[in-house]
Amino acid sequence: MNFTKSLAYSTALCAVGMLAANAAVAAEKPKLKISGYQETYMGVADVTSGTTSSGTPTYTGGIVDGAAAVVIDCMGDPGLVPARESVGTLVLGPCQTSMHVAALLGHRFSVVTVLDHLAVIFEDLASRGYVVASVDHTYEATAVEFPDGRVIRSIFGSYLGGVRRTNRQALTFAVSVRLRDLEAVVDDLERLNAEAGGRFAGKLDKTRIAVAGHSLGGLTAILGVDKEPRFRAAINLEGGVPLGLIPSTATPVLILAAGREWWSESDRHLWNELRGPRFAVNLEGSEHVTPSDAVWLAKGAVKAGSMGPDKAVAAIRNYIAAFLDAYLRGRPMNPLLTGGSPDYPDATVTLQDQSLRQRR
Repeated sequence: MNFTKSLAYSTALCAVGMLAANAAVAAEKPKLKISGYQETYMGVADVTSGTTSSGTPTYTGGIVDGAAAVVIDCMGDPGLVPARESVGTLVLGPCQTSMHVAALLGHRFSVVTVLDHLAVIFEDLASRGYVVASVDHTYEATAVEFPDGRVIRSIFGSYLGGVRRTNRQALTFAVSVRLRDLEAVVDDLERLNAEAGGRFAGKLDKTRIAVAGHSLGGLTAILGVDKEPRFRAAINLEGGVPLGLIPSTATPVLILAAGREWWSESDRHLWNELRGPRFAVNLEGSEHVTPSDAVWLAKGAVKAGSMGPDKAVAAIRNYIAAFLDAYLRGRPMNPLLTGGSPDYPDATVTLQDQSLRQRR
């Protein structure tokens, strides 16, 4: 299972029961933004000092009212490493702890989960008649065992080791692997379509394939349409594209951003290099993880603008579907893609002939 794409980078740090000798003291849940590893470190510093608004002591210094340990109440173990650096007592993460116990009890173990980083989008597209293939990239999962017995470990480190790497070298390697993975997935889809008697035989139209991704996946989607001609459209969900990597493409592109007060220089440069149909939708008052399952999994901790999480999810789904319907299915242009909609007041749409708003 790919833990690195799930809760650790996309949910709020839920605080935290303190195990005392006679009673458990529960701190209030802090609202933290930990969409990146640096923000996790910064956020944990706020949680591990001071008191809550009701005056209940947090676990400053490690021992408060006889507290013997701190448990992070989230299976992704967000903030585990910085919390251990900040707190003078035992800090446990359920993911790391359960893996250690499982490894002691057997040679192999599996994790079964119903969570997927973008299931909120996948399920909606499938309900509209699209076939959705989700890629779980090998070198980003904690560990993957191949049929020949080889075990491939994550280039970002392991929850078991407590070390995480997000340096430029690791990210560059991850993107290069993702691009090769995308090519391999399209090859597999063509094979499944041609496989006589198979479940998908003759049901997949290889001339109408789009690629989409969130965050680093958004960057991968933009680079993917430049390198893989079988992709006929791309959706970039909150993915930054460095200036040196921006390709020029005539492929239709939808950029869905969250919480932009203005568009960065690299955003504007990317926009200018999109020579085909292009649309940019900004969800005002939202944040990086809003276009992901975190908006539901951590309701109240993830910003969703004035619309709230349910309507924000509806907006994300409908703008994506409108784009794909137009450029994969050839349907008439949905009014959502011709300007703003009163149904989604937080969604600001930039059209083909318009420029992205820049800082004044």
